[in-house]
Amino acid sequence: MAQAGLGLALRHFLDIPWHLKFKSAPRLCLGNALVARCLLSLRQRNIPIWRETAFKDLVKDDSGVVGITAERGNREIRIRARRGVILAAGGFGSNPQMRKTWLTRSPNVARSVAPDVNTGEAIAAGMRLGAQTDLMDDAWWIPVYRLEARN
Repeated sequence: MAQAGLGLALRHFLDIPWHLKFKSAPRLCLGNALVARCLLSLRQRNIPIWRETAFKDLVKDDSGVVGITAERGNREIRIRARRGVILAAGGFGSNPQMRKTWLTRSPNVARSVAPDVNTGEAIAAGMRLGAQTDLMDDAWWIPVYRLEARN
């Protein structure tokens, strides 16, 4: 076990030049690996990727979830899914109300290192349709420092 930890630490140390040059990690794991695999599948199938398109809600009919509504270019659009909807939308670390409800040990958004866009809309949309949730009170509890920008 210690050998695996040492190897991981060594790889992290060797990745520092990459981090400094590209401002990102060269290795994909966890959520990054999931998104990268989805992105590769989309590209292989020539499916367009719309950036700056905000998820708004799920669309449901008698057969189940059949698509989503989104906002693109200041207008709401509906996107129909033929086979299913994948919600890979992050968590709710930047949503004050959801943090107050489930992360009672650390409800303050200012103490989070979650991206500002992790506001839980996809989780809330699923819950409105009756989706089961579990471990909503769990998190990656790590000590962090958040430095304020200096002018």
